[in-house]
Amino acid sequence: MLTLRFVSGTLELVGELADEVRPAEYVWDARTECYRAPARCYAGLVMALRGAGIEYEDEARAYPNLEVGSLVHREPRPLQ
Repeated sequence: MLTLRFVSGTLELVGELADEVRPAEYVWDARTECYRAPARCYAGLVMALRGAGIEYEDEARAYPNLEVGSLVHREPRPLQ
């Protein structure tokens, strides 16, 4: 099974994936023995894997959801 990880601003794709499914941005990294791409390529790979019906483990998605809204409320000054 493929594993997708986020590591230091890049994505690591561990496992075998056919060249016709793997986006061109993912290049072989001999240091870690996996394919690597900039983090901005995440959505493209996920859509390609889903489109091809390939199962994968998404460890890159393990980020916390941030609360929406301001942490500080300030009243406007009289000039504003």
